[in-house]
Amino acid sequence: MYMTEQDFLPKEMPYQLFKVTWKTLQKVLGKEDAQKVFAKLGREIGKLFPTNQVTDAASLATAVKKFLEKGFGMMTKVDITGDGKTITFHNVGCYFCGPNTELRNEGGVPTCLFPSIVLEILQETRSVAPNLKFKNLKFNESHKPGPVGECVMKFNLA
Repeated sequence: MYMTEQDFLPKEMPYQLFKVTWKTLQKVLGKEDAQKVFAKLGREIGKLFPTNQVTDAASLATAVKKFLEKGFGMMTKVDITGDGKTITFHNVGCYFCGPNTELRNEGGVPTCLFPSIVLEILQETRSVAPNLKFKNLKFNESHKPGPVGECVMKFNLA
């Protein structure tokens, strides 16, 4: 019996391979190019979000949580809250934060994908759920209340 390509494919990417690749890409690209490239990358990842699952604010929060934790698998946990004018993400266990912190400690300037992913998701959702009345979508602020991998990011919706 012959082995096929499928016999050699891992189920998941080893984290060390991801970390080294992520940091190296940012170093090779440099600050300005990394920001441009990763903004585009984030938008493309955001386009993978299943907008057909969104009809209202509650279904949006559920679908985004599932996408970020399981679909794209960017973090281990995310809590989402909103008031109609803003939406806040409390992220825990982000897989990008570790390598970004290492890069920063080495004197580099890391780039976060999260804002561009979320802005694209919200943009795409605007067309399928106009009742959400998203007007001026904008990344507002970020702060880190805990260990590496935890952050709170806030976006304006109105």
